[in-house]
Amino acid sequence: MKRTILSILVAVAALVGAIPAKAQVVQSEDGTITSYDNLILGKKEAPWQFEFSVRQVATLGWLPELVTVGMRKGNMVFGIGSGHGTMFFDAYPASISYIPVFAYNRFYLPLGSKGRFSLYTDQFLGYHTIYRVTGETQSINHKKGDGHFFISWQPGISIRLWGKSNLFLGPVIVSDPGWSGLPLFGAHLGLAL
Repeated sequence: MKRTILSILVAVAALVGAIPAKAQVVQSEDGTITSYDNLILGKKEAPWQFEFSVRQVATLGWLPELVTVGMRKGNMVFGIGSGHGTMFFDAYPASISYIPVFAYNRFYLPLGSKGRFSLYTDQFLGYHTIYRVTGETQSINHKKGDGHFFISWQPGISIRLWGKSNLFLGPVIVSDPGWSGLPLFGAHLGLAL
């Protein structure tokens, strides 16, 4: 008799645990949210949330550290960023220190039902302002105060750590006509909160 009662209690507990709780918020893959209370009313749009990120980019001779602030809605992020960078010209030798300012867009593509891993793509459009030139400056044709536009594409994979925070890693392609006229290739590593 005790086994039968215990089996019934376990079955009832499992059944109750499978039913969504009242006011439990569920986010769907399309970025909308709904809850058990308003299933009849339909879905609501996901709210806008802040997303901050820091990243280190490394290409051959080009090493910027970047900080971004954006607004995230579902799987899309729009924001602005800045940082500090150095470009090395080993042949002369010379180096340029600059401050980039840019706008960016990020799109996440979650993998699996839990979304712990995501593919993403970042697009940057910005402007570099040179504030220091050292070394053989007559050979590199850049001086303090110069600046130029750049574009960058940084796709990769992200691993969700907690909440919306994630660690991300991937390749970098930068088209910057002010440095060499050729695209630069490298990698980036960062943390988004």
